[in-house]
Amino acid sequence: MEFVSGPIYNAKSYPRYCSRGYGFRIHDERMTRPSADYGVSVKSGNDVYYGILQEILEVKYPGMLDLRCIVFKCDWYDPVLGRGVDVDQFGVTSVNTNRRLQHYDPFILASQADQVCYIRYPRITRRSDPWVTSYCNKP
Repeated sequence: MEFVSGPIYNAKSYPRYCSRGYGFRIHDERMTRPSADYGVSVKSGNDVYYGILQEILEVKYPGMLDLRCIVFKCDWYDPVLGRGVDVDQFGVTSVNTNRRLQHYDPFILASQADQVCYIRYPRITRRSDPWVTSYCNKP
């Protein structure tokens, strides 16, 4: 019955959240930290979407059960192979950070998210290379 009346219009925002053994933190351009725990991936059918966690929201539903739902707002990269995502012969997945997903729903449930770490290639000549390696963290 709580879902029928809709959520409370005030959502609570968090800077970090733990789900399924992962410790997620929102991406903040101003912070310089050695760990990058803002990378997110989610699988939908045969496709894997990669993104950056922008906001963590707790949505509450009024009623006797006091239902709460944690959602992640993410900026998603283009999941098309060869254009936004590439897999080499060793199975290493690379993501083009200049290619964003244009038409998308930015929200996923926290329980659907897997954590990834984006690692830049060590380049000497081209420091502005948009391709980064995505490494799936273990919970």
